[in-house]
Amino acid sequence: LGPIMAFLLWLFVNKTKIGKISRAAAVDREMVGAVGINVSWVFGITFVVGCFLAGLGGMLVAPTISVTLGMDHTLIMESFLIVIIGGLGNIWGALLGALIFGLAQSLGILMWPKFGIVFPYAAVVLVLTFKPRGLLKSTW
Repeated sequence: LGPIMAFLLWLFVNKTKIGKISRAAAVDREMVGAVGINVSWVFGITFVVGCFLAGLGGMLVAPTISVTLGMDHTLIMESFLIVIIGGLGNIWGALLGALIFGLAQSLGILMWPKFGIVFPYAAVVLVLTFKPRGLLKSTW
């Protein structure tokens, strides 16, 4: 489901009028407003799409993990590291970052269960050592 959602998000951002306007507004809000586009409305639509994706992600992950104190910090940190691995501003980079982070986490737990938690963070360090801007360049 991840690649399908990434493709649909890419289509929305790159091929629709609202996606192109939202990309332009992210770069220069004043210029977009100067050509007569309601920037608040554009950011509102972008916020709604983001909320939908967050809700969908929460719905998909809820049956697989239990609620614990501090889980929000863990999820936010892992999500941030995934985006950093892939490269900021690149949807496909985030998908690649999630794949690398998940594989490192799984292999770490499989190969060295006591210290398996270290493997995904080591992957982040390795990627940032050789590619400081992430694996894929920003598409903006």
